[in-house]
This record gives sequence, structure tokens and C-alpha cells, in this order.
Amino acid sequence: MKRWLFIGFLVFVLPQIGCTSYRVIRDSEEKLPLEIATRGCVYVSVPEDGRTNREIYQGSGLATAHGFQDAFSDYVKHVSIGERPESYDDALKSALYAGCRYLVYPSIEQWEDYRTEATGKRDRIQLKIIVVDAVCGDLVDSATISGKSKLFTMGGEQPQDLLATPIRIYVKSLFKQE
Repeated sequence: MKRWLFIGFLVFVLPQIGCTSYRVIRDSEEKLPLEIATRGCVYVSVPEDGRTNREIYQGSGLATAHGFQDAFSDYVKHVSIGERPESYDDALKSALYAGCRYLVYPSIEQWEDYRTEATGKRDRIQLKIIVVDAVCGDLVDSATISGKSKLFTMGGEQPQDLLATPIRIYVKSLFKQE
């Protein structure tokens, strides 16, 4: 009996301990209506900082914008980033003012930072992203990105540590793979 309990533990619990998980969900299964030009410029707006009922996570909006800036810089000639959170209309104007063809407008829907080792709760993020052709205002793409930390971390991990991988996966999907 003890042997079966141990095997059950290994099969069901261990995968949860060591895995950081990510999801990128496109809002539409259709092909992108436009291909983002690699010679162009992308403007990334800064979203409002993430918050829960009791806490505002200072700097989370800027960390999110920098994550997109880093990922897009692998594919396009120039990436501009906002200086502060903007409304959608203001971000669209800023993109045009910066001479950028595309606006990347992320918003933080979930940002939870826990002392995972003590509470057993995982850090979580969820972002909603829309990409717009700034010149004509057409929606190019939209998606939801989410991430969840490992159950047992070595301490010091934060939700922004969950940004890079799913953002890179999403951005890579916007460009034609040769």
C-alpha cells in the first residue's frame, strides 16, 4: 500500500512542484490579417500596474512593457516604449507621433505575488494584448498570455519573472517563420 501511495505522489505531485507553466491563447484562430513588417517600428504602451484588492504592484506595468520591447527588438528595426500608462486613444496617438506602424497595447488582468514557499500559492500573471495597425486603426491580433510559477521556488521569484517566455512565444508567432 505504501508503495502505491509513493507512486501516486510521484505521478501527481512532482510535476506540479517543478514546472512553471505558460499559456498563449489567441482570440481568433484565423491567420493574421497583416504581417508585421520587420523594417518597421512598433510602439509598446505601458499598462497600468497590476493590482489585487489589497495591493498595487508598483513597476509591473513598466516591466510588462519592457518585456514586449525586448521581444519585439529581435524582429523589428525599432521599438518605442511609452513613458507612462496611457489610454488606448492616447497610445494610438503616441504610436503615430513616434512614427510607428503598429501599436502593442497590453493590459494586466492578473498579477499575483505570493511567498510561494510559505503559502503554497503560486505567483500568477495574465495579460491581454492587442496589436493594432496605428495608421488605419485595424486590429491585427489579440491574445491572452498567462503564466504560473513553480510550487516550490528557491525564493525571490516574482511575477515579472514569468513574463519573458510567454511574451517571446507570442511575439514570435506574429512573424512569418521561414
